[in-house]
Amino acid sequence: MKTLYLVRHAKSSWDNPNLTDFERPLNERGLKAAPLMAKYVAAKGIAPQRFVSSMAARALSTARIFADKMHYPLNDIDLDSRIYNSTSPELLKVIQSFNDEYDSIALFGHDTSITVTTEELSNQRFLHFPTCGVAGIQLHVNSWADVAEGCGELLFFYFPKGVQNELKSQKKVAKAKGLC
Repeated sequence: MKTLYLVRHAKSSWDNPNLTDFERPLNERGLKAAPLMAKYVAAKGIAPQRFVSSMAARALSTARIFADKMHYPLNDIDLDSRIYNSTSPELLKVIQSFNDEYDSIALFGHDTSITVTTEELSNQRFLHFPTCGVAGIQLHVNSWADVAEGCGELLFFYFPKGVQNELKSQKKVAKAKGLC
């Protein structure tokens, strides 16, 4: 079986009108959310064998932050130009082209292809897939080439606001028990 982690890039900036959409960097909120999410995912014991990212600045920055926090070599992030501006069928082709040497891969991309692909693979519907959201999908296939609609099962869906609320709640409980 294969495991796919689909990550929507963190919040990006629209501040500089001279930059193309492809060049847009992460904004302050994105620069806070990406390390939070990377640490949270790593604390759950998740360690993808391979990182694959869109070449767009905001997706690659997100992938680099995750790599740093998850102790994944920055120079080993695979860049795939097909991810940027992809449709769900195009993103599926990217996934189907993954090397079977790897059983778990994190893919860093963009809405709406990340949302639709997550829905199609897991048969789950999302009202909203927030920036820096992470979906884990167990794929019931032995080869990436066999990945198809409905072949997966959603393991988890984490997003910054939910993680922040969970961590605040844990802190309150610890404080109430006198652990802080």
